[in-house]
Amino acid sequence: LETIQRLVFRGTNVNDRDASGRTGLHIASGAGSVAIARFLLTEGCNADVKDIEGLTAVDVAAQSGHLDVVQELISRGSSVDNVSVNGRTILHLAASVSGVDGAGVLEYLLLQQHVNINAADSEGCTPLHRAVCTDSFASIALLLAADGVQVDARDHNGATPLMVAVECGHTDITVQLVEAGADVNVQNITGESPVFKASALENADLVRLLLQHGARVDVSTHDGETPLTVATSENIRSMLQLYHNSQQYND
Repeated sequence: LETIQRLVFRGTNVNDRDASGRTGLHIASGAGSVAIARFLLTEGCNADVKDIEGLTAVDVAAQSGHLDVVQELISRGSSVDNVSVNGRTILHLAASVSGVDGAGVLEYLLLQQHVNINAADSEGCTPLHRAVCTDSFASIALLLAADGVQVDARDHNGATPLMVAVECGHTDITVQLVEAGADVNVQNITGESPVFKASALENADLVRLLLQHGARVDVSTHDGETPLTVATSENIRSMLQLYHNSQQYND
């Protein structure tokens, strides 16, 4: 802090930017330095300046998991409405941070006004999609508990957060989403369902879990493939056939 103070008192412009378009406030926010951030703001640093990725200082603090800096910047008027060049909001950024740091920032942000919990980025992903990608159980729980969250929101490929969880092999998160009401028979733009993906990936635990929660074995892709046609594991094929026979009988 003392070095920064000396530079500023000697005339350094607090709004000078580096090659990435970042000011000292961006850098201090990313490093988690509340003291430096507070000093730069007091000296007139513009908190709304965007770097070349379209991120403001509070965005950088959020994506770095620094709750204390996020709180300081918002308390001094930083907006939570910014959207980066790839369409990500501050919720997307916080949801992409793993562990308790990301969850802490996310919990605080969800208490703020004007945050759009279902905002889609340039890939069509919501903060829930991003939290699933990060394998952050705590952040997912916060998002699922929030008013108005769309558990079956689709990205540009038609994938829901449940599909992302299955693709990544996250069994616990798959359970978390299914128990929150995620559609186990949703299909993406090519007609693939979650159980189709789990079968293709030879993940017996996920196949069993999805079948136990009502996944249909006879749902086919646009190419006419089903979970039975893509599964090569005899264990998975036997499981699928058993449920297929049961579903046909009950129909």
